[in-house]
Amino acid sequence: MRFLLGFRAHIFAGLFMVAGLPVFATLCVQLPSVEWERQESDLVFSGLVKSHRNLEPGEIDNGSQGVTVWIFEVGQIWKGELRSEVRIMTHPDRHNTWFRDGEQFVVFAKHHYSNPGIFWVNTCSRTRETQYAMEERFQLGTPLVVNPNLELPEISQCEVDTFSLLGTRYRIEARPDPRKGQEE
Repeated sequence: MRFLLGFRAHIFAGLFMVAGLPVFATLCVQLPSVEWERQESDLVFSGLVKSHRNLEPGEIDNGSQGVTVWIFEVGQIWKGELRSEVRIMTHPDRHNTWFRDGEQFVVFAKHHYSNPGIFWVNTCSRTRETQYAMEERFQLGTPLVVNPNLELPEISQCEVDTFSLLGTRYRIEARPDPRKGQEE
C-alpha cells in the first residue's frame, strides 16, 4: 500500500511534466522491498565509480542535454549479464545524481530504452553507497565475484539489525557496563 502512494506521487509529477509545467523534485514515500527491486531490475551489482562524462546534446537521444554517464568497474553481480564495466546514465531532471568518482555503490539498474549498452537508475531505487547497503546486500545473498579487488565482505544478521531514522542508519549497541573490570 505504501509503495502505491509513492507510485501515485510519480504519476502526479508525471502529469505536470506532460502539461509542460516544471517539476524539480521527486517524492519517494517509501523504498520498494529488496526482492521487488531485484525482480524489476535488469542488473544488480556492486561497483566502483571509475569516472563520468557529460554528454553532448543529442549524443544518446533528443533529451540528452545535461546527461551524465557514470562508468563503474564491477566488483560483484547479483543479477544480470556477467560484465566487468557498466555505464549508468543520469539526467538532472529525472534521476538523482548521487554517484561520485572513487565511491563504491550497490546498484539496481534498468536498461536504457534507446541504448541497451547503457543503464539507468530510478530515483526511488535502493541504489546506495555500499557502506549504507547492509540490508540490501544481506537480502540479495551471495553474489558472483567479478573483480576480487572489489569484493565486499559478507554481511551477518547482526550487522543488518539496525534501525533507520530519517534515512540515516545507526547501529544499536549496548553501553559497556562500567562495573565490569572493577575489582570488588
